[in-house]
Amino acid sequence: MKKVGIFSRRNVKSAYSCLLYLKESLEKKYEVHLWAFTEKKDVPSRYNLNFHSFVEKWYGKIRLARTYIAKIEMYFEAKKYDVIIINDLDFFRMGYWIKKKHPDKIVVHYNTEIHGMDVRYPWHTVHFYNEHADYPDMIIECLQERADYRRKTFNIQKPIYTINNTLPNRDLEESLSHDLDVGQYVNFDNSNPIVVYAGGCYMSRCLGDIIKASSHFEGMLNFLFFCYGKEKDFNVVKIECAKHSNCRVFSAVSKDVLFNVLNKCDIGIQYYDPSISVNHLYASPSKFYEYIGLGLNVLSSNNIGINRIISNNNFGVCLDSNRTILDGLNELLEKGLTDKDKIKKAFKEKYSYEVNAQASLDRLFELID
Repeated sequence: MKKVGIFSRRNVKSAYSCLLYLKESLEKKYEVHLWAFTEKKDVPSRYNLNFHSFVEKWYGKIRLARTYIAKIEMYFEAKKYDVIIINDLDFFRMGYWIKKKHPDKIVVHYNTEIHGMDVRYPWHTVHFYNEHADYPDMIIECLQERADYRRKTFNIQKPIYTINNTLPNRDLEESLSHDLDVGQYVNFDNSNPIVVYAGGCYMSRCLGDIIKASSHFEGMLNFLFFCYGKEKDFNVVKIECAKHSNCRVFSAVSKDVLFNVLNKCDIGIQYYDPSISVNHLYASPSKFYEYIGLGLNVLSSNNIGINRIISNNNFGVCLDSNRTILDGLNELLEKGLTDKDKIKKAFKEKYSYEVNAQASLDRLFELID
């Protein structure tokens, strides 16, 4: 049985869980090991087999040095594998040198970020990538538009395959099968549609605009916020929400609870300001797929790629830079919300991991075999 090693500098328990799904998919045919900057206790039990935590190594708490030591360890560990999958640029150089020394090994570059203003790497790492972006045997991106951008920007001559940053429909169904009581979150005094925001408690970003806009929809919409961040920032959000009778705020909850809550909501808000960076311009957050997988209409920033999916499927509204959260909510109400079951069906048939990833996984299986 061939051995596959996946190496990531990311915390795979949340936004980068696509690497867990990749591991599980490859385990159908190969022995797969995943190395990441995540504590093993934070990884769901179905992915625990052959999971290795860099942060639980002896150097894991040495923040200034652990990334560099992990790269050295990766170089020696990777030699044990027939296939080496490197996530983003952190281990890109190591993969190159392993490929040079062992040409028979297969190296796959799996991209979840576009480096730039908000995802920074040392200049020498960026320079090395610019010079050698084409060396991997296979390149994977998380959205077709991101693949097009990467190919043109870094002069990549070979095909770039895509696996959207989505999740299995199975995960959603399993969470809903637990039938958790989430009444404390969603039982408002009326049956108006519920708008939900799940993210950081940064009032200076879109969160402040959402809370401000809520005052225009009293008696029409309810607003539900799940926020993570510093306690002092969370308290500010609580104070602002308390000024509005149709707002509720809670600290972040587990995925199981969140999915059961989302299933009873109607509109999900995500906002990644496209003007901040290329990575934001082409943002492809897993949150978007969670929203549509549970049947929510989406109010989104106008991110390239996601805007195509929303427009083609009538999943919601995208905001151009000159339009506000208030404008977007008004448009959603004026045109009417798309039926939840219709959105769930489209997700299951086109955008779930089981469906969306299959073509690229088939190509990867061909390459390995």
